[in-house]
Amino acid sequence: MNWLSNIQISRKVPAIIVLAAAVMGIGIGLMSYMQASSAVHEQIQTKFFAVLEARKASFEAYLGSVEEDMNSLAANPLVMEASYEFNRSSEEFRNDVTAELQRLYIDENPEANRKDLVTIDGNEYYGVVHEQYHPWFRTFLDERGYHDIFLIDPNGIVVYSVSKESDFGTNILNGPWKDTALRRVYEAAMAGEKGDIAYQDFTHYAPSADSANSFIASPVVDRAGRKTGVLVFQLPVDKVNRQMNIALGLGETGETLLVGQDFKLRNDSRFSDTPTTLQAELPADAVKTVLEEGKPAMSTDENLRGMTAETFAVPFVFQGVPYAIVAQISTDEAYADLVSMRWIMLGTALVLVIAVAGAGVFASRDITAPISQLTHGMSELAEGNTNIDMSGLNRGDEIGDMSKAVEIFRNNAIERAQLEEENKREEAAKEERAKNIDKLIANFETSTAQMLGAVSAAATEMENTANAMTSTADTANAKAGAVAAASEEASANVQTVASAAEQLSAAIEEIRRQVLQSNSVGERAANTANSANTKIEGLSEAARQIGEVVTLIQDIAEQTNLLALNATIEAARAGEAGKGFAVVASEVKELANQTAKATEEISQQIGSVQSSTSEAVDAIREVTVTVSEMREIAQTIASSVEQQQSATVEISRNVQEAAQSSDEVAQNIAEVTVAANESSGAAGQVLSAAGELASQSDKLKTSVDEFLRQVRSA
Repeated sequence: MNWLSNIQISRKVPAIIVLAAAVMGIGIGLMSYMQASSAVHEQIQTKFFAVLEARKASFEAYLGSVEEDMNSLAANPLVMEASYEFNRSSEEFRNDVTAELQRLYIDENPEANRKDLVTIDGNEYYGVVHEQYHPWFRTFLDERGYHDIFLIDPNGIVVYSVSKESDFGTNILNGPWKDTALRRVYEAAMAGEKGDIAYQDFTHYAPSADSANSFIASPVVDRAGRKTGVLVFQLPVDKVNRQMNIALGLGETGETLLVGQDFKLRNDSRFSDTPTTLQAELPADAVKTVLEEGKPAMSTDENLRGMTAETFAVPFVFQGVPYAIVAQISTDEAYADLVSMRWIMLGTALVLVIAVAGAGVFASRDITAPISQLTHGMSELAEGNTNIDMSGLNRGDEIGDMSKAVEIFRNNAIERAQLEEENKREEAAKEERAKNIDKLIANFETSTAQMLGAVSAAATEMENTANAMTSTADTANAKAGAVAAASEEASANVQTVASAAEQLSAAIEEIRRQVLQSNSVGERAANTANSANTKIEGLSEAARQIGEVVTLIQDIAEQTNLLALNATIEAARAGEAGKGFAVVASEVKELANQTAKATEEISQQIGSVQSSTSEAVDAIREVTVTVSEMREIAQTIASSVEQQQSATVEISRNVQEAAQSSDEVAQNIAEVTVAANESSGAAGQVLSAAGELASQSDKLKTSVDEFLRQVRSA
């Protein structure tokens, strides 16, 4: 089925629906046709078997009446007397009974119909007996429609015949008709008892123009129980033809036939212009089944006219002789209504297929068109194009849910692009700020180095001056002039120290200002990091919501898969009627599995986004902590700078006092000794202050270097 997965849904779904509709229409049509065909077959079987049962009942009634006639006449006293009298009267022709009887009643018979001759000329006793009984037998024969009625004596001589054919007066045991059915039925009757009936099937009988006739006989027994002869009826085929050729209920091509054991007809076909009795054969399968197994059967065979026909047959047995009563009708006529029904069903099925296929295609377009639009939108979104219109957002079905999910992806993509753009701007701003900070740090480092160098030099000079002042104070008393000069030099040096102290104070102020600015920059960095952290946490929340939507889509896919499984089970229960739904259910299940796989991949991607977002949050938190630490360090530096500024102010004040003292030494040279002593103490203080200044200068340099190192590393 790999090739099927490569076909677009917009083409595959309508094609499947059309195919399913066609299969359904064909299936329904075939089932309907098969049911109708079965019903028509059953109706035809019922109809023709009913016709056959009617023919069978009619034929049984006819042969039953023949049996009744035979039993009635064989036991009739008149027939007994007639048998006795004809036997006795025929003895007068003992010399040549055949010739005499045929001369009197055949050769010299003046009647066109021999049976009309009742009285003959002459004084023959036979003529008297014939005149007495012949009218009665003739009337009975005409009423019953028999071909002939015979009385045969115990010696086999036909002593009486109503129709007077060439068998009249002959001996059927050794005469010319000794091999005919008449002899066989005679012998069977003579072998039986009173009331027994013998029967011979239809055969060609030469004395009757070789026409088809059957014979039925019974012994004639007198009151003393002696067999005086045999009474025989010759049955013509006409009666059978009238029974079998009734066309009612057989249509235009149908007919009923009587078939014997030799598969030859025992009646004439109503469609044949020539006799078919004992001429035409009908070896149909149904006839074979009836004659061999004795049970009703049907088959499709060729009829007597070479047409394909439906054959129905039922068994019939008379006096031990089996027959098949057969009904045939051409297949075209038998199933003409079925053929018409088939075309009607095909037309109806075609209309239904077209209607269902049209409705299915229209319905599938309502599904595949939005899916195609979603696919196009997702492709554009995957390529980074967020400027697309999402259709199906107002739908309440799964397509609407998918559209809403894609819309969330689009909005997230837009928001992500905006965040990336904002991050780029922030990174550029950070780089710019970093450049400015590096520049400020370099400037600050240079200025600080210069200032600290100047402070260190001034401290050294102050220390040397203090030593000199101590030495001068010790020799002040001896060298006043030198004191004055030294005083002037000290005053100048003090002014220099004061100037250096003021410069150091200004540098420290600049350091404090730069530290405060660095603190402000760190605070802004912390705020920016917190803002980025908040936005990334919002992105993480959006990713979580997307995960929930993906979970919902997975649930829908699993539910769809479950429904497809249920549809497959119900289709399997429905058997053949459910195959189309099986094919459709299998395709729906495949689509659900593909949706589940896609949503699983989306879920994995969202998990990666959530993991990356979590790592970004942790990193930004670390940056925030670092910036906070930097702020604390900057605040510590600012505090130290303020302390150094206070110390510098104190130094400046002391230097100013030293300057004033030098002026007083110059103005009050008279008090040199006191002043020298005071200068010695002041020099000690200056020496101490100078040492302190040098120490603070070293600490400040160390703090500044550490601050700059941390700023650079941050």
